[in-house]
Amino acid sequence: MGGTSITISGTGFASGATVSIGGTAASSVAVVNSTSITALTPAHTAGTVDVVVTNTNGQSGTKTGGFTYFVPQTSVPLFDRVFIVVDENQSFGNVIGSSSMPYLNALADRYGLAINYFANTQPSIGDYFWLTTGQNITNDSNFSGTVTADNIVRQLNAAGKSWKAYAESIPATGYLGGDSYPYVKRHNPFAYFSDVINSPSQANNIVPFTQFAQDLSSNQFPNYSFIIPNQQNNAHDCPAAIPSCTNADKLAAADNWLKTHIDPLISSAAFRQNGLLILTWDESVDEDTENGGGHVATVVVSSKAIQGFETSTLLQHQSVLRLSAEALGLASYPGAAATANNMSEFFSGVPNTSPIVAGVSPVSGPTSGGTSVTISGTGFANGASVSFGGSAASNVTVVGSTTITAVTPAHASGDVNVVVTNPGGESGTKNNAFTYGSVSPPGETVLLIDDFNDGAIDSSKWIANNLFSGFTDSSIPLQETTQFRVGPLKQDVGGSHYNGIRSAGAFNFTGGNAYVQIVQAPAANTQANAFYTIGFNVDNCYRMYVEGPNLVVQSRIGGGKQTLLTVAFNSTNHAFWRIRHDAGSGQVVFEVAPANGSAPGTWVQLTSTTWNTSAVPLTSVMFELKGGTWRNENNNPGTVVFDNFKAVRP
Repeated sequence: MGGTSITISGTGFASGATVSIGGTAASSVAVVNSTSITALTPAHTAGTVDVVVTNTNGQSGTKTGGFTYFVPQTSVPLFDRVFIVVDENQSFGNVIGSSSMPYLNALADRYGLAINYFANTQPSIGDYFWLTTGQNITNDSNFSGTVTADNIVRQLNAAGKSWKAYAESIPATGYLGGDSYPYVKRHNPFAYFSDVINSPSQANNIVPFTQFAQDLSSNQFPNYSFIIPNQQNNAHDCPAAIPSCTNADKLAAADNWLKTHIDPLISSAAFRQNGLLILTWDESVDEDTENGGGHVATVVVSSKAIQGFETSTLLQHQSVLRLSAEALGLASYPGAAATANNMSEFFSGVPNTSPIVAGVSPVSGPTSGGTSVTISGTGFANGASVSFGGSAASNVTVVGSTTITAVTPAHASGDVNVVVTNPGGESGTKNNAFTYGSVSPPGETVLLIDDFNDGAIDSSKWIANNLFSGFTDSSIPLQETTQFRVGPLKQDVGGSHYNGIRSAGAFNFTGGNAYVQIVQAPAANTQANAFYTIGFNVDNCYRMYVEGPNLVVQSRIGGGKQTLLTVAFNSTNHAFWRIRHDAGSGQVVFEVAPANGSAPGTWVQLTSTTWNTSAVPLTSVMFELKGGTWRNENNNPGTVVFDNFKAVRP
């Protein structure tokens, strides 16, 4: 019916510009400035439509699929599978908009977000019972009794529906015992239900989380899945790799866990067809007890969820219980779920299945093609295809619903559109997202190059304040003018404090090499670090770094560190650091070179070791630059300065 007030962001908007939505003129158009326009939507039939801004000189810009018209549902649609993931002890404000949780926030932007959702109680155990029984069974974290109250298992069994609780780090299938850290029983309400305790077959529906990937691969999920990350991956405790951490580290670990383990579900054909995922938090931080348990984030993910939807309806855990029961067609809802606000407003009859292409990295390459690129966005489905300027890309890999890697085809020079098309035919376009005609040496493909002369960190190339190698302290300043600077680093502050940038995408590094210039290392009379890291994740990577007077070469495989070489750092001879993959020998090679202007001089090999391809897949390598401290430094560690990064492969 139209009448929705919208804000359009971009660049180059001129006074007097007009706006059309789905081919119909918008009303009340106000050009706020060159980057912002407000308007009211016209009436339109349900569906996703383009938004076009046209300046008075006739020049226009289009956001493909920029707005979705929908007819709100009055009841929750039926689903084949429902999945619930519960994380721990974080406020809405800690999570939504956090640079430590880019994946979760991408889902919140794409699908449905409850902005007025509150946990019911504190501590955790009570909220898990609210999610499954609709009542407050106990607030005693040491509770060891049996729960006979009506619960979701009882109702699922009555309806002939299947269920599983996937508990990370639980000792065994059917385990009903106490804590086995990092698994804790109080986060597993199913282990208390009489319906489960008194039935070995029901108890065997409590399984280790390792079963989740197997069930995904074989498409053998039950109707109802309750997913319980362990204490090191649910944002409650420090991740295993960082025993002394900040809250940002906890959030980053939880976000990485979701992307690693839950994203393959979201991009799967079965889930996209008729699956529902609810991501929530058990309770807020301790000092927030509003409405019992405090303000928490809850995201509803489904191909039936309204795109970019937010609701201010007051919701609590009994509403998620009701949603999961309604979605599976149960006849009865336990406890307060029977009278809770339902969540039908999250859904419409408009499929939310079209991909949205947010960015491409690198953004340019030679006309001969062959550039390995990473495409970021949302809604990517397994089996998606990619085209550049109308020509099909090769080696397309759907890493997950937010990431695709591909190799560019040959094309004439110029800017081209990048299009992702899902197997169902839905497509998303990023206009002029890739430029053909960039200069590369013969036979060389640029993966990522940056001379750090942009005046600001290029978000198409780098993600700031979210390190993949572990700890991130975003209070440490990052600055790019004509170089990339990290610091000042922390002085007279204990614990680990690091910040920096990581590549916005992952790359095929087979036979590749990547180097960076270290312009300024930390003060040699401290143990502060400047790190250059390439790898797969925090536990599997290769790196070179300065610590005190030394240059250190190190591998980290399966979480285990191995120092390969330590030499006295020479700022002249070691001005450039290079890590490369020798495809012939299968080695990872570490090299240094003096500066020759803004380029490296002659390379000198420091050491090498076998590249562990199972731990660090060559098809998915990221790059990272960071600086920081890991202890209390009495002396001023100074600022780390990098420059002239370049990653290429044959």
